[in-house]
Order: sequence, then C-alpha cells, then structure tokens
Amino acid sequence: MCSVSSDGEYIYLNNHKYCYYMWELYGFSENRYIVIDKGGNVINEILCPDALALYFGDDRYLFYKSMNDAEGLMYMKKDDIETGGDWKQVFE
Repeated sequence: MCSVSSDGEYIYLNNHKYCYYMWELYGFSENRYIVIDKGGNVINEILCPDALALYFGDDRYLFYKSMNDAEGLMYMKKDDIETGGDWKQVFE
C-alpha cells in the first residue's frame, strides 16, 4: 500500500502509511521511498526511518521532514537518487 507522486523526472512510491500501521501492530517499520524512472524501472529504494512527509524541492534537492526532533528537515541531492540514498540535515 503506497502513496504515489512525481516530480516530472521520477515517480516516487512511499509506503509510510503501511509502515506506521505495521509498527502499531508489530513494533517494526521499514519506511522507504521507491524511486521509479519514466520507463517504469525501479531506480532505487531510499530508506527514511523517521520520515513524516516527502517534499520534492526543486530540480536539485529532495527533502523529507523527520519525526525525530533531533533531525528535523533532511535533504538529498537529486543527482544521488539513483546511486546514493544518504540523507543530510538541513539545519545541524
């Protein structure tokens, strides 16, 4: 069960609603964003353990709001979407 959105370059599948449901039932969660190209190929699965919401930003950055108050707003360069998946804090 996923939410689907797109920034025009990639399609993003977000399973956070299912993860929160499973966490309530079983106490585990593996929240991730699945990135798909325009041809329907899975490009990457980016783990976001405490993601509350994903923001596509602009053509350079992808953002998410963390539920962990210590992290806050996180970002990733869109150049790294296909190979990376390392999130960095906007405000450290």
